[in-house]
Amino acid sequence: MRAVLFVVFSVFFSFVLLTGCNNPLEPSAGFVLISQEKSWTFSPGEVGISYKKNSQGFLRGYSWEAVIDHNKMNQILVRLSQEIDVLPASATLELGEEGKFTIHPSADGKRVNLHALKELLEEKALTGGSVEIPVKKILPDVSTADLEALLPKGLLSTFATEFTKIEGRTENIRLSSEAVNGMVIAPGETFSFNETVGRREVERGYKPAAVISGGRFSAGLGGGVCQVSSTLYNALLLADIEIVERWPHSIKVPYLPAGRDATVSWDIQDLKFKNNTGGYLVINSSIEGQKLTFSIYGNTDHTAGKRIEVKTEVHQVIEPPMKTVQDPGLPPGKKVVEGGQKGYKTSTYLVITKDGEKEERKLSQDYYRPVAGQVRIGSGQQGSAPLEAKRDHPETSVPEEGAG
Repeated sequence: MRAVLFVVFSVFFSFVLLTGCNNPLEPSAGFVLISQEKSWTFSPGEVGISYKKNSQGFLRGYSWEAVIDHNKMNQILVRLSQEIDVLPASATLELGEEGKFTIHPSADGKRVNLHALKELLEEKALTGGSVEIPVKKILPDVSTADLEALLPKGLLSTFATEFTKIEGRTENIRLSSEAVNGMVIAPGETFSFNETVGRREVERGYKPAAVISGGRFSAGLGGGVCQVSSTLYNALLLADIEIVERWPHSIKVPYLPAGRDATVSWDIQDLKFKNNTGGYLVINSSIEGQKLTFSIYGNTDHTAGKRIEVKTEVHQVIEPPMKTVQDPGLPPGKKVVEGGQKGYKTSTYLVITKDGEKEERKLSQDYYRPVAGQVRIGSGQQGSAPLEAKRDHPETSVPEEGAG
């Protein structure tokens, strides 16, 4: 009987050893993650997967359970995605010679679908093997087709001002106009002069020049920049572009009529406009001699059939206060007028005529304060030196410029 039992148990345990009592094979040895022609190999532990052996009871063997460290899996998959993700590139527009445009085509981007990739790894946690990395296509904001459909069709407006050749001021005009030149503004986009030109700093090449501050001239960095913003402002008006923000100088500038200027000052005063034309806008600036010109290219349907004019009404001319002083260095009765500039109260309108109908839009109501001056009258005392000119008051020939 013992011999029989020995034989039975020997056969049973041999069967257990051969069949493993339904015990599963060892868990995954690793994963191969594949994206197009590239692949990455990870052990289970590297992607946050470990294994736990669970007993099923006597004669029933055991089972394997995958334990997921979600934080560790997230970290490794995010690092992996940074090698695969590609940002989309919008189509861009470049204005070349003779007003011709070149389109630089768009490119789609791609991004790893991290949620789907985690699910795939968790499904294969016990078996391992190859996993195709799920990737989502990311479209650019502006495709080549979008840009082609909204390509500027022609010239909307042009406007020019002239400036006096003064070394620092001329360089500031050149730098700031070049910063704006070639800018492309998408339909509905708002353009900021300050954001585009940037801070007016010595490190960026800007020079000291006369600026207007508090209604008088003073030395400052970036003098001349406001002539650029003012010239651009007038080109925008003549193209019927929506002005979002514009500020007048505190005193009238010599290069434009009252009510037509647009001063800028970093973090305080800006020139902003919104592209309301239904197509892309391109800004072109140029300097020839002492002439600064801005040209606006865009959707010619926006201005088709329109005659656009800017009209300024002067409500009041304010004479400057003049101080009279006796100057023993001048011949009797001789007068020398120094400084002094009139002030103005104005209203400015955009006048659009189309199909015989005229529309007037009020753009601004501005006040330009007068600038005090002085009159020296000769008292005729021979041998006396003339009084020194009072430099607190600007000469009318000195270029005026808002702080920039």
